Amino acid sequence: EVEAVCLASLELKTGALTALAFGLGAALAGANGEALEVYLRLGREFGIALQMFDDLGNLQEKKVTVGQHTQADGKQFEDLKLRRPSWVWATAAAHFDDEGFKRFVAAVEALPDTAALLPQLRELVPAGQRSAEASLDGATERFLSHPLVKQSTATAQFIAIVTRLKGAYLGKPL
Repeated sequence: EVEAVCLASLELKTGALTALAFGLGAALAGANGEALEVYLRLGREFGIALQMFDDLGNLQEKKVTVGQHTQADGKQFEDLKLRRPSWVWATAAAHFDDEGFKRFVAAVEALPDTAALLPQLRELVPAGQRSAEASLDGATERFLSHPLVKQSTATAQFIAIVTRLKGAYLGKPL
């Protein structure tokens, strides 16, 4: 049930918001009902994939500059600490067996001590990234193969955005 709850959360926040943005853009461009549905679906799927990558990015320590000093922003592991239904929890539920998931929960409960969590994340993050990439690639492929979608400058720009997005999120070590 963890995975289903987390996916619902992704769909209801970033998926819905991105669907709204894509749908409004399509409506303003004069899309008919069927085309509007295509763009709403793409927006939802794109938003879900974007949130997957963002949730995994929450595991990275980010630095901010305050005056002349650089320090951690304090947001690393925020979704885990606050028990937000994120892609990390969904991936853990799908990736680990029952005992492994219990160890993951125990490691999260031990935060801010990361000794038990980091080895698990080194295994979990690549699995989550592969799933997020497959989700984004699937959404892109379904969109581009739809009969209403024509190859154009706009579709080439969309592909470039997807490529940049994947490059920004994939391959970052934990």
